[in-house]
Amino acid sequence: MSGIGDDVRRGANAFAQLLDDADQLEQAVTSVAGKVERAVGHLADRGTQQRILRAGVGAAAEAAAHEARVGTAKPPPPARAVTRRTTCPRHGDQLWNGTLACKGCGTVFQVFHRDGPRYAEETCPCCDARVTRAKEICSGCYPGIVASGGRAAPWRAPG
Repeated sequence: MSGIGDDVRRGANAFAQLLDDADQLEQAVTSVAGKVERAVGHLADRGTQQRILRAGVGAAAEAAAHEARVGTAKPPPPARAVTRRTTCPRHGDQLWNGTLACKGCGTVFQVFHRDGPRYAEETCPCCDARVTRAKEICSGCYPGIVASGGRAAPWRAPG
């Protein structure tokens, strides 16, 4: 019989421990709920919202000033006519899209799309020759030249 009594005592102790754990859980949940309630109340306060708004506007103004400084530091793109026609022996009459080949080294680049690939500011990216000394090439030939290494022989530059 003593075995059953021991089992009942152990069961009672486990139940008591379970109730104690439930009390601790309730206290922890109540503490978290109180903190969340205080945080939400603080964020809902008009003064807090005004401080957040002022900080956001201030950060936006600083970012705008920074971008303005960066924008004025960039050199203007080379002056070229964007829409004009050219004739190529291979591709015939077509629009020229600012594609050039350096007369010195034959490197091909383009000058109309600042964020595009192979954009050259004012000098050849390979030999520092001035863009004004580059030879205009056919915009239809340009992708093939780029795909085959990016250099057109200066004396055989298409276009």
